[in-house]
Amino acid sequence: MTAREIAGRLNDEGIETDTHRYQYRPCYSYPILESFQSDCPNVEVLVSRILTLPCHERLTEPDLDIIVDALRRIVRQRVA
Repeated sequence: MTAREIAGRLNDEGIETDTHRYQYRPCYSYPILESFQSDCPNVEVLVSRILTLPCHERLTEPDLDIIVDALRRIVRQRVA
C-alpha cells in the first residue's frame, strides 16, 4: 500500500492528510538548485513515500487515539 493509498483511506475516515500543501520534492527540482541535479533514486523513492499526519497543538489524546487506531486498521487490512 502506498502513502497515497493510506492517505486516501485516512481521508475516508475523516483524518486529513496533506502532502500536497508541503509539496515534498527533491531540493534539486527547484529552479534555483537545478544546477545541482543528479541521479538520486533514493530521494525519489523517499519523496513518493512521505505521509503527513495531523500534528498541531490542539490535538487531544482522544484525537491521537483516533488517528492511531485508524492507521492500525488500515495497515492490518493490508496485511490480512
